[in-house]
Amino acid sequence: MHFTKALKKISITILYNRKGEQKMKKKMILSIVFIALACFLVACGQSEDDSKTQSAENKKPLKMWVGLNQAGVYRELAKEFEEKNGVAVKVIEVEEADDALLKDADAAADVIRLPHDQLGQLVESGSVYENEKYADQVTKENIPMAIQASSYKDKLYGYPASTDAMFLYYDKRVYNEQDLRTLDSLTKKGKVGLNLAEAGADYRLTPWFIANGALLYGEDGEDVTDTTLNNEQGLNVLKWVGNARKNPNIVALNADEISALQDGKISALFSGVWNAQNVEKILGKNMGTVVYPKANFGDGEINLKAFSGVPIFVVNAATKNPSKAMDLAEFVTNKEAQLKVFKEINTVPSNKEARESETVQSDPLAKTVTEATTPEHSVLMPKLPEMKNFWPNMNALLVDSYEGVVKVDQMQQKLDKLVRDVSKPAK
Repeated sequence: MHFTKALKKISITILYNRKGEQKMKKKMILSIVFIALACFLVACGQSEDDSKTQSAENKKPLKMWVGLNQAGVYRELAKEFEEKNGVAVKVIEVEEADDALLKDADAAADVIRLPHDQLGQLVESGSVYENEKYADQVTKENIPMAIQASSYKDKLYGYPASTDAMFLYYDKRVYNEQDLRTLDSLTKKGKVGLNLAEAGADYRLTPWFIANGALLYGEDGEDVTDTTLNNEQGLNVLKWVGNARKNPNIVALNADEISALQDGKISALFSGVWNAQNVEKILGKNMGTVVYPKANFGDGEINLKAFSGVPIFVVNAATKNPSKAMDLAEFVTNKEAQLKVFKEINTVPSNKEARESETVQSDPLAKTVTEATTPEHSVLMPKLPEMKNFWPNMNALLVDSYEGVVKVDQMQQKLDKLVRDVSKPAK
């Protein structure tokens, strides 16, 4: 506004002050000086306002959601962040963070910890901010599997916090190293607990299909038109499931796996870190852990695989301070933070240096998980929204096959139907 008035004054001076060159020059000089002064004042005013606005944004408290029983260690990290950045952080435990974010992004936290397999749905709904500020750093510092988990359609959104995958617990008094080499030798030597007949069979056995040469949503888990669970390799795994009921050394269980171990009904079980304390209480110094064994379903020997999961932090797309939110997400997932969280709640780091540190490698359980969360021993759980439809369909087929409801001569037909139900035809 001041700038427009100044320009008008120049025009008036040039048009109406022709009484003498000297007088016109004086007025023009004065007008130009006025313009320069006005512009300087306007610019200074804007710069000062912008600075105040930016400062105010940086001082606003950030909210961070974490999972149950995780607030303690993340509050310690939040305090460190506040001391270094001058921004307060409020840490809150939330059980279903992804659902809460989808329902009301404005009420959700600025930074949120959640399972990586929820990322696809959140990106599709526009709920998360792309990792614009730390993409190169995060990619360089974390293992490829964690970067794949934090990305969707070739864009990095997440900040990986740790890695996880199932493995085998076993009683050292029953098994020796050779017994653990293959699924066949494992089940011949002792009784093995495996969920085949309840909800959760899908999570445990789908990776066996993939390990044997079938695909679930393509090589990278992001192609909804490329599912081949109904190929010959997939069929052979389903046949194994159907025959497992005849093997007295394969014990179908799920929630009762710890009581079964305590009662001596099993001497090994496929499980995860969430059961570490329970298993150790029962087996004590005789507790052993190892990655999944090899198996041969009729297509040659392969490494059995588990699903790997990567807890990630994301920045809420509705945050009022994305820059500081990204700073916080990076801070609570860097090498030092991951090691601190590992010491407190035993989550195995995704950071390359942290994984190879003496702190992690000297822990037998953590060492097993670092080996399990490699492409040789696990496959990243797909993060497409379509997975919500896949789980119940796959679980029903596995349970019915184990129970004998689905006969061998029906398995191909059932697998074909599964693929039609959970995927989309290629265009």
